[in-house]
Amino acid sequence: MSRGQVIAGMKESRTRIIYMIVSGGAVCLLLVAVTFLSPIAIRANKIIATKTRMENRILILRNDELPEMEKEVSVATRMESLWGALIEKHELLTRQVPENPEIGILIEEFTDIAEKTGVEILNASSTGTILKPGFSTVPIELSVRCSYSKLEDLIREIESAERLLRIDAFRIDSDMTIDPLLHIEFKISAFIRSSGMAQSPNESG
Repeated sequence: MSRGQVIAGMKESRTRIIYMIVSGGAVCLLLVAVTFLSPIAIRANKIIATKTRMENRILILRNDELPEMEKEVSVATRMESLWGALIEKHELLTRQVPENPEIGILIEEFTDIAEKTGVEILNASSTGTILKPGFSTVPIELSVRCSYSKLEDLIREIESAERLLRIDAFRIDSDMTIDPLLHIEFKISAFIRSSGMAQSPNESG
């Protein structure tokens, strides 16, 4: 074998060795990549699956459950509004028709009305409480002295008072030779809820 053939054989052997080393290195790198990247790929797939489930859940909420929830909120809001209105009406009824006669407060209210309208009160008193089923009455006798124009103002204020009042009758005495003003006697009824009373009929409040 000549020198040139030996050299050529050595070069070919070296090339084979280099190829085997490179091939082996590539296989090792591939194995390493598979070993480290497989958990990442699995984790990525789980994340994608979770994202998909969340998107589907959002679609269900938007299309089905959300409208139902909005209806429930709307109904709850209306019920809360109605409840508030009922409470206001109950409080108003409590002021208009209390459970007790509260005659002292009632007389004070007539006094305030008289001062507001410029009417002179001659007498204001109660003749007792008349019990009835549902709503009982507190008769009030009111005597005043005023002009015709003031009488109109007085009646208007009595009818618009916070306490529920009813003018049952009134009588006018007028003698211009003695007094230029009118003398009026009112019979007025205030109302109370019978459940708040434990008095016998016509017992004084």
